[in-house]
Amino acid sequence: MFEINERGTSRSTTNYAMFCGSDDNRPVDLSKRDDLRESMKKYGFITAFPLHTRRQESGRLEVRDGQHRLGIAQELGINVWYTIGDDDIDVGRLHDTSRRWTALDYTLTYIKKGNRNYAEILEFSQKYGISLIRSAALLSGSFTQSNATKLFTSGMTVCNHASNAIDVAETYLAICNLGHNVKRSSLLAAIFACSCVPEFNHNRLRHAATRCRDKLRAYATKEEYIRMLEAIYNYGHGIRIALECLAENAMRARNLAVKKGRMSL
Repeated sequence: MFEINERGTSRSTTNYAMFCGSDDNRPVDLSKRDDLRESMKKYGFITAFPLHTRRQESGRLEVRDGQHRLGIAQELGINVWYTIGDDDIDVGRLHDTSRRWTALDYTLTYIKKGNRNYAEILEFSQKYGISLIRSAALLSGSFTQSNATKLFTSGMTVCNHASNAIDVAETYLAICNLGHNVKRSSLLAAIFACSCVPEFNHNRLRHAATRCRDKLRAYATKEEYIRMLEAIYNYGHGIRIALECLAENAMRARNLAVKKGRMSL
């Protein structure tokens, strides 16, 4: 007797109920896929690009790739073409070849999978108006963009520096509210660098900024902003703190610790 192998064979159906979504996929939002809808109205479901599915214990087919095409095909009432595989594909990397996943796509996907760190990142981002990647960098205690992005997209960001992240964000918003033209990511990076200095006090900087708004300027680099923050921080104080030098040394030590794996991110 021959055993029928369903793997890899392309077939079609209008039984949409036989499919189910995957927690690894970004949420489906058909309202933003008018281009795909018009294409499928004109050409139908292109057989050369079937859904990639995997058989579940329940018997239903988990859609690993093609959930938007499935949703629109159901809207239009047309046949869906699909294949069944048993390979465990990385959906995020697969979509690197089409429309790249956004930071929000990754965030919602990991939240859906039960990762509370990403729920915290989303809440922090929405509260302070800071991008998801930068929020993740602050909450994980590292503002090294490449490190933060790599951890973020792999689902490994751990929010173990929330207290400092909140202080940095509060100081950033306070200064931006005093001088709207200073709102830059390089200012946020500068405040984070200063926060790594043990002697640094956020309340002192916020208070000093209210007394010398004329010193608030827009700059292009983190280093220029640190020099501005140092001038403001020391305004009216007999004890001056060399923030620029101390922040540079603190960041160098922190980045070295990260590279050597001695600091938890």
